[in-house]
Amino acid sequence: MSDNNISRYKEREQAFLICFEKMFSDSSIDEISRCAEESREDNYSDFAMNCANGVQDNLEEIDALIKKHLAKKWNITRINKVSLSILRLAVYEMKFIEDIPNSVSINEAVELSKKFSGEDEYKFVNGVLGAVSRDLSK
Repeated sequence: MSDNNISRYKEREQAFLICFEKMFSDSSIDEISRCAEESREDNYSDFAMNCANGVQDNLEEIDALIKKHLAKKWNITRINKVSLSILRLAVYEMKFIEDIPNSVSINEAVELSKKFSGEDEYKFVNGVLGAVSRDLSK
C-alpha cells in the first residue's frame, strides 16, 4: 500500500475497483490488492484500502440501505455489478465517514458511473444515492 499523493477521486476509483473485483472472488480485500499490486504494479492508497475493507465489513447494512431506496419492483440482484460496487462505496462513505459531505460522495459516484457504467446508469446511481442521503440526513 502506498499514498502517492494521488487525488481523492483516484483513491475512490481504486476502492471501487477492489470492491468490484471482490464481487467475483472469495479472496480477502488484502489478497485482492496484493495480487493487483504484484500483477499490475498498482499501489493502493490507505484511503482506498480502508474504504474497500469498510464496505466489506458493513456490507449487510450498506445493502439494506440500498434496497430500502430502490423502486418497488427492483431487487438489488438486478443492479449491474459495476453500479452496485459504486453504490456500496458511496453509501459506505455517506454512512461511515463523517468528514466527507454526502454531496461529494454522490458526485464522485456519478463520475465513476459515467466512466465505468452504461450510458445512463449514472442517473440511476444518482437517484438511489440522493434518496439514501435524504434518509441519512433525517
